[in-house]
Amino acid sequence: LHGVRSCYDENFYTWHDDAGNLLMVWTTHVDDIFAVFKKSFGEWAFKETEKRFGKLKRQCLPLVHVGLKYERTSLGLFVHQHD
Repeated sequence: LHGVRSCYDENFYTWHDDAGNLLMVWTTHVDDIFAVFKKSFGEWAFKETEKRFGKLKRQCLPLVHVGLKYERTSLGLFVHQHD
């Protein structure tokens, strides 16, 4: 999908528009992808990834990814490992 791979982490990618605005951040772990994106760009990326790899599962907040629970609170995004 032509993302830019981080020079610090080979599993971390970013996408920007022509003006330099961040469109999506994407991390991979084995066969899992965690992405945060502007909605329209994320929809495009999801469809393109399915074309290449087949049917994907999609989760929305709250969710667990690599042992961390992600939840939206009144203060913002809360990431933790507590039940």
